[in-house]
Amino acid sequence: MSTVSQRLSNLEALFFALDQPGAPVQLAWLCRLADRLPLTALRTHVAQRLDRIPHSRERVEAASSLRSPAWTWDDHFSLSRHVKLVPANATKLDEILQVCCRLLEVSWDARHPFWNVWLIQPARGSSSILVRAHRGILPFENEAELLNAILDPQPTLTNATRPRRAPATVPLLETQPREVTLTPSLTSISRVLRDPYLAVERLRTYSESFISGLRAALTPPPALGSLNGPLSHHIGVDAVEFELNEVRQIRNRVGGSILEIVLSSIVGGLSRALSDHQSGPSTPELFACVPLTTGSEQDAHRTGTRATFAIARLPLTTSDPIQRLRRVSAELDLLRATQVPEQYRRTLDLMRGAPYAAFRACLSLLPRTASVHTICLELPSIRERRYVAGREVTQIVAIPPLLLDIRVTFAVQTYAARISVGISVDSNSRLSASRVARAIRAAQRELLEYAGLA
Repeated sequence: MSTVSQRLSNLEALFFALDQPGAPVQLAWLCRLADRLPLTALRTHVAQRLDRIPHSRERVEAASSLRSPAWTWDDHFSLSRHVKLVPANATKLDEILQVCCRLLEVSWDARHPFWNVWLIQPARGSSSILVRAHRGILPFENEAELLNAILDPQPTLTNATRPRRAPATVPLLETQPREVTLTPSLTSISRVLRDPYLAVERLRTYSESFISGLRAALTPPPALGSLNGPLSHHIGVDAVEFELNEVRQIRNRVGGSILEIVLSSIVGGLSRALSDHQSGPSTPELFACVPLTTGSEQDAHRTGTRATFAIARLPLTTSDPIQRLRRVSAELDLLRATQVPEQYRRTLDLMRGAPYAAFRACLSLLPRTASVHTICLELPSIRERRYVAGREVTQIVAIPPLLLDIRVTFAVQTYAARISVGISVDSNSRLSASRVARAIRAAQRELLEYAGLA
């Protein structure tokens, strides 16, 4: 009989609730290696690190009217089911990404854990691995935990395994006590009794944050080409790489943070791609969900998107790349100066602390359409080289999920002095991933030229 380890948190349940047929909310990473890697060596490598993979042996037991969804041990777990060989005549990046497209369309089997590692093996040349995980199994604060579990900081790593805690049995009935994580301001009853005025003020503040977030979620953006619409069962993937030193030179010459420079190139590329098949963008602004860090840029590289998300209105019709960059920087600075970061954190507190029944009721009220045109993730940076079973990883490309009705998404990640922008495009969009990638490269070259760095 399966043993229940713990309930899904509300945030974990949220990502599973956003799944659509043929379009699960999943993250993936393509890791190109410097040498060939046998399948047996990869399986041994992953087996030694299973305890570091989040929910590596656990499946999701579906919710019912009496219980919330829960993590349950997979009694039939098999490593060979999750780590597989994919022979492919693919050596160039675009060829390997085409293989990734087919693999990302493989449906999840809900009877088993929600992660995969595929070894893409050409007849000659170096191997690549594709790491895929459902977003629901990854910690909300660190999307790259699965990747970090598999990649080693050294070619040989001793004592790679450590004991795993035995799972605790947790009752599933909603009528029984539930252990939930709440912020101190929501859990301290004694504080409420001591200072009712403070309690009322905090309740008002949290309510305003919730209403503001709900209003943003229910407000559709202006129509913009083919960036929004029903999703299909097919995905297109491509990637763009920037030299970190080049981006730093732009920052030193004209200003802006590294993320703002990359966002500026993404916006410029989307504007070009949309103009290729129509007269131009139908609205002057791109509504994008972007990471918004309130600390230093070094903190942003370490934490990725765990700081804050915000809906930014980015310029689509600004032709001058330097002016576009400055407008992007000004928009993010304006958001940092508002209550948006604090409202985001309060909303997360409410989502974490709400009873599952209330949370599920709120989910049922939300529309299946997004209030933005696109999403851009920023994943934690990996500054030093990484290794898989002693083989050096030469390139990492993060592949973002498609969700709701958002047909084009981006993921930014820095690895060993290079910044990669992974691009996912639904096949229902008239844009293609390769067209968007070419347009972003052209926008970046134009920015370098205008900055006098070409």
